[in-house]
Amino acid sequence: RDRLRSRGLGDVYKRQMHTPREEFVMTDSDWFNAAGIYRKNGFRIIMYTSITNMGHRADWNNGTIQDAHPEWLQRGPGGEEVVAFGNRNLCPNTGALDAAIAYAKQLYEKYRVDALMFDNNFFQAPRNAAETGGASCYCRACRTKFRAYMLQNYRDQLEPVFGVTAQTVDIPVANGPLKNLWIDWRNRCWGEALEKVRAAVPVPVF
Repeated sequence: RDRLRSRGLGDVYKRQMHTPREEFVMTDSDWFNAAGIYRKNGFRIIMYTSITNMGHRADWNNGTIQDAHPEWLQRGPGGEEVVAFGNRNLCPNTGALDAAIAYAKQLYEKYRVDALMFDNNFFQAPRNAAETGGASCYCRACRTKFRAYMLQNYRDQLEPVFGVTAQTVDIPVANGPLKNLWIDWRNRCWGEALEKVRAAVPVPVF
């Protein structure tokens, strides 16, 4: 909360608090007892997590992950941090993806769940999107990967179709063919990220 307030984002914290009060937190013993009852009655167990917020894990909620890895943050066109669901969101094109996969494996190995639900698979728009005309993500990893994608797949079309060169191609802010292609590329990024999750985790991923 203090980290968000220091950035002038205290109102976000008030609207979206995901850390339960202590009396509502289950111990592992409570959880395994409850899970045993559900399983005996034919239920399958799906556990929640995410790439963007690490399943609202404590070190995401309190900003520790974001402070340690600012290069993992989703960014607006001006480099601004993207805040949603109570704190700063992580980008799947960074090391956050491998960290989220490692956490998913830990959840499976510890709790032996039947499936994992990966939530919020999208790039959140920054708070000033109306002013800049930009969505996200413009982090260094996304910019580097989008440029490589363009050079590999559209090198001959860079100037005649998109109005850029191999030296100047970057994620656009203005509307047009390049931005339309970038939006399609963003969707591909999420698809590829989830395929990587599915390849690493031995249970269904929703």
